[in-house]
Amino acid sequence: MNRLHHAFGFLDCIIVVCLFSCTLGASIGAAAPITWTEAVARTERENPEISAALESLRAAEAAAASSYSGLLPSVRATVGIENTERSGNGFVATTTGTGWTAGFNGNWNLFAGFADRGRIAQAEANRRSAEAALKMTRAKVSNDLRSAFEAVAYARDYAKLTTQILKRREENLRLVQLRFESGRENKGSVLLSEAYLEQARYDDLQARNAGRTSAASLAKILAIDDFNDIEDGLSELRVAGNAPISEPTGTPDFARLVVETPDSVQAIEQAKALKEASEIAKASFYPSLDLTASLGKRGEDFFPDDNTTKTIGLSLSVPIFSGGRNYNSYRSAVANAAASDFTRDNLLRELRRRLEISWAGYLESVAKLRADESFRKAAIARSEIGRTKYNNGLLTFDDWDIIENDLINREKAVLQTRRDRATAEGAWEQARGKGVWQ
Repeated sequence: MNRLHHAFGFLDCIIVVCLFSCTLGASIGAAAPITWTEAVARTERENPEISAALESLRAAEAAAASSYSGLLPSVRATVGIENTERSGNGFVATTTGTGWTAGFNGNWNLFAGFADRGRIAQAEANRRSAEAALKMTRAKVSNDLRSAFEAVAYARDYAKLTTQILKRREENLRLVQLRFESGRENKGSVLLSEAYLEQARYDDLQARNAGRTSAASLAKILAIDDFNDIEDGLSELRVAGNAPISEPTGTPDFARLVVETPDSVQAIEQAKALKEASEIAKASFYPSLDLTASLGKRGEDFFPDDNTTKTIGLSLSVPIFSGGRNYNSYRSAVANAAASDFTRDNLLRELRRRLEISWAGYLESVAKLRADESFRKAAIARSEIGRTKYNNGLLTFDDWDIIENDLINREKAVLQTRRDRATAEGAWEQARGKGVWQ
């Protein structure tokens, strides 16, 4: 009876340990693959480049709001204490006194040579430039995300392919060795098959390393600082599926796209800002008219409540000579504005070139993927036929070797072309200033 009791107790322990092990294994298993939708959402929320561009836009918006302050009066309150000393002449005694002062001082600039209008226009241009910069950053990060996501997906699929190729090379080597042992194949064919097997092992290692490096690139974009490794040597950061792709439609209106790109908008707004800077510099040649007013009290106690003083007046300041500073500052601003016009025109031409190149690359990547998939389909059929013929002695090793290598190369080419197809579409989107968020 005691033995039976101990047996059931031991069985209970085993069950508990098994359940605990299963639970622990589930908790420490590899993280679930991240989907494209999750990657897009996290990138928009966590990516530091987008966050920095957003903060720059907020700074530009605050500066634009601040630029209107030049049209409004300024008021300042003051409180102070004074210690005065008056010395007499000859036999007159010296007198001293301490008193408190308090008051309000106001100033309203009525005319400053149109500098205030220029500062407002300049700040608004800088704000619009910051908005364009944010769109440019989003388009760049969108392209980076698509490329990195596809790189991880490519590494995942390439690792599976290299594993299949490795098994295929092992089977091919066994087949050639059997034919060599039966006297129907030469030693050179065996050695070449062994070399192919070593190459397959190298490709498999390279694929697994590519999984780690591509995952690190994606982690940077997703702002993931730490991820662990799992047993198969690949990074725990994995992806599910591929980035979505779309087919090109119609012929773009490149002239319209050039003007609509955020790069173009930014260049135009920067040129406007520099032109306004020259107008602000010109204002230094005009007089400045200010309205001033003050209300103050003075007394021996805090808070003073006697000796009230009120003043109001107009002040006109006329610049006569500043050592050439105003003139040279204006010349510098005009030169910078002229340079920005040339820079803008050159950028517009460059944008047209980028759009043409990225569109052509997009179209070619779509056509190449269709061609490579057709070649792969034919290579699979030829490989099945070739293997049967080689087994039956109806095909030489050299001819069979060509067919096998063609199949492997076509399989690799399709994976690479799929990746290039996605990145080409991302480059086209970035050239237009578009992306997953626009």
